[in-house]
Amino acid sequence: MAVNYITLTRETAYETFYFNGYDVGVEEWEITPEDMIDGDVTTYAGTTIDGDVQLLTDNTAVADTTTIVSVEIRACSASNDFSSPTGVYAYLRPVFGGGDGDNHGYKPRDLHWNEAFPFVWSEWFDITTDTNAPGTWDWADVVALDCDHYPDMPVGGDIYTLETSKVEIRVGFNSTCSLTAPQRISRSHSRNVMMLNMWNGDREVYDFARSSKNMVLKGMEWGTDACTRIDCVRLMGRNGYRVGITGLNDDNLDTWFHIRSFGWKKHSECPLVYAWILELEFDDM
Repeated sequence: MAVNYITLTRETAYETFYFNGYDVGVEEWEITPEDMIDGDVTTYAGTTIDGDVQLLTDNTAVADTTTIVSVEIRACSASNDFSSPTGVYAYLRPVFGGGDGDNHGYKPRDLHWNEAFPFVWSEWFDITTDTNAPGTWDWADVVALDCDHYPDMPVGGDIYTLETSKVEIRVGFNSTCSLTAPQRISRSHSRNVMMLNMWNGDREVYDFARSSKNMVLKGMEWGTDACTRIDCVRLMGRNGYRVGITGLNDDNLDTWFHIRSFGWKKHSECPLVYAWILELEFDDM
């Protein structure tokens, strides 16, 4: 018989990394190329050569098991193109295992200019679905990500310079847990309090109530991965993020919550069976 599940999805979180390696002696800028990858926005690499590519080959990302939903890149740059009507454009082009991605351009002078500190961050460029990007990203793809960085200089006139101090990667990620569809759903505050008070298994409380707009789900888990599903929800509750629930098949209930508490109780070892109780508070944001 088919088993129905509900899915708990943690809200998207973001982590930022930076490129910390380059193609030494091959594809590098002419002026202190090492200063683009030292993590310091006050030191910078520079080039006066139109189309000059610095290939960034390593970054500070580390392997993880969360689910990636977006990958973006940006750079902190400056240019000396006051006398040019067109100006210096800078480009970031991700390099994937399957080939180059798309060109993402910005114009440092148009973003901001301050003579005391002329460097400014570009916008974040979403490369999640670029040409040759992974169809489904995992953390190994982020760790392996390379990037070409190069200028498009105006024709004629002064010697123009593009300077860049740092190139960053921002990864959006979430995680999901599943539980067998609950056997009982209660939205009555007084009944919920009674159900929780009568619970006689293990229970962890993660958050204090901000309102009485809460819901309690009760259900059972069984099978070899029952422990994994229980532990997944416990970790999600400890992290304190908002959680979206789907699978309750009710537009009023398939929405965003905070996990206030989670309880579990082992009923039998063989077969492995757990009872659980999940206390949720509706998120009104």
